Amino acid sequence: MSYSIPPVSLPPVSICPQNRYEFARATLARLRTELPLPKVFDIGAGGAQMRAPLEQDGFVWRGFNHAAGVAGVEAWDLDEARPDLAGQTGAVLLLDVIEHCLNPSLALRHAAETIAPGGFLILTVPNPRWSGSRVHNLVYGYASGFTPHDLMENHHVFVPWPHFIARLIAGVGLTISSYTTLDGATTLWQMPGARRGLSRVALNAVQMAIEWRDRTAIGMSYALIARKPL
Repeated sequence: MSYSIPPVSLPPVSICPQNRYEFARATLARLRTELPLPKVFDIGAGGAQMRAPLEQDGFVWRGFNHAAGVAGVEAWDLDEARPDLAGQTGAVLLLDVIEHCLNPSLALRHAAETIAPGGFLILTVPNPRWSGSRVHNLVYGYASGFTPHDLMENHHVFVPWPHFIARLIAGVGLTISSYTTLDGATTLWQMPGARRGLSRVALNAVQMAIEWRDRTAIGMSYALIARKPL
């Protein structure tokens, strides 16, 4: 059996030092006049971190999680369609959600169905092309964030390679407008994690060399913005 998969091109990568929450808030502020509705569906809302800043910015926030927990966050398993929500939001946030989904294509389809024509998807995921992830893969055989431990403890079941995610987004009828890495570039003297001293500096230098050669290696996370056709 053979499959014909049309190619999907990603836009040139841009670099942003913000984390996913800062990026999502800034992006919504920038897109405000283009949103068909002022509602934002925060799917995978966790502890509802985005609620206060978005309501402060004048958006109507509605949060969903796999299981309800925090007050105001509704339960929704993305494996299940929600026809009652179809076309009801101007933007969907999927902030570090898709890597937890056993069926990411189905999850994206159900999320996209809630977006009104002309609305936006703002998606972030861990960056498997990050320089630190490449080094981790070389040493341990796993991209960082996708080890057996992450599978069991964090339910990271899907490695979100950018070309995979781009294809899935195109498959649900959305058009990608931007590709941005988040969290900033590696610097020589930063000391994250347990490693310290000269060994950390040497590792930083290796990561900086990788990032100099390939800009998609900058940043522990990346974001894609996509739009539903009018």
